[in-house]
Amino acid sequence: MEDLLNRSLEVIESAGWYAPALFILLHVLRPFLFLPVVLVCVAGGYVFGPFYGAVYSYLGLMGVSISFIG
Repeated sequence: MEDLLNRSLEVIESAGWYAPALFILLHVLRPFLFLPVVLVCVAGGYVFGPFYGAVYSYLGLMGVSISFIG
């Protein structure tokens, strides 16, 4: 299990700027996938760290809010 976790973190680290962009896109698609907000936000904090996870979650939640306004 630890090997799987280490390999997945290596893939995320090597993804470059794609990882935050995909995470923000996951936030935008989250309502259609029926994923809880807390689950996605906690996963962002775990993967990107508390500061960047919070920033990316904020951007993703703002994207969801803007997409439902228009």
